[in-house]
Amino acid sequence: MVAFRHILKFVFGCADLYFVAEMSPITEDIVKDDHEIDKCVWMKVEDFLSDPDASPHNKKFVKNYLKCKEMGIKMKMDDTVHDILKTRQLWFTIDNENIPKNDDS
Repeated sequence: MVAFRHILKFVFGCADLYFVAEMSPITEDIVKDDHEIDKCVWMKVEDFLSDPDASPHNKKFVKNYLKCKEMGIKMKMDDTVHDILKTRQLWFTIDNENIPKNDDS
């Protein structure tokens, strides 16, 4: 998980959750749904960041991700069981092993 954004009142007055994830492809073949998506392409990060058609919103996510990656800061997932409900739950937290410590901590 790279980032997510939550807007309470978005299109049609509804809430919107937007997630960004780092993934590695199994293949470079792209299969798209023609009813949902107009165009799909693989891009190098540098090309994406310099593309005038790329959303400034998405560029901000990528720039922040690259900064965190450089610093060794990442999100981790813990697959665990809820104490009361006894059902599977996934926790996503910041892996803070590489975050510089504050003298006050």
